[in-house]
Amino acid sequence: MFSVRAFIFVGCGWLSLLSAATASDSPPGFTVCTDYHCDQTVNVKLENSQWQQIARMFRARTHPELERALIARAVALLEQYIGEQAGTSGDFAKNIMGAGLPGQLDCISESMNTTAYLNALMNAGLMRWHTVENRARRSSWIFNVHWTAVIKDQSTIQEFAVDSWFLANGQAPYVQALDAWFDNAPLPQNPDAGEQGPSAM
Repeated sequence: MFSVRAFIFVGCGWLSLLSAATASDSPPGFTVCTDYHCDQTVNVKLENSQWQQIARMFRARTHPELERALIARAVALLEQYIGEQAGTSGDFAKNIMGAGLPGQLDCISESMNTTAYLNALMNAGLMRWHTVENRARRSSWIFNVHWTAVIKDQSTIQEFAVDSWFLANGQAPYVQALDAWFDNAPLPQNPDAGEQGPSAM
């Protein structure tokens, strides 16, 4: 269930989330959201050792499905590293438990931060099979709005939601075919959520 506050500012404008990486060995910097609706942001930069750990994950030859799994793990690591600097390391899953607490993110902020992380991976040349697309929004009725980051499989042109809102900071986002995400289909299995993922909303 979304908090009432998360429904109100559904028209939150785009923030220019940056990724400064131009090569896989150059640690990127980010401007990330630190609260609901991305009202507040902070500039952070990874340490070289942190970025190299992520870059190494993508050096083996891979295929699209495996790369999507690596993307999810990389986003989880980026959330951990950046959360320590940005004050969002205690971000709870969804909105309910963290409502009103500092460092909590709603789906607007989660999708914007995740898009920044994905762009950093793409700009560094780490993603061989996917490109980053504009965020997607679904709404079954006027107040029930949900946002996600999106990637596109270049081998099939299929788009996938990369939804980091359902789990706590530092846990792997759900990667799901975007059509299924729009249909509010059950979430796929996620190792960070146990054998079965939680029911979709």
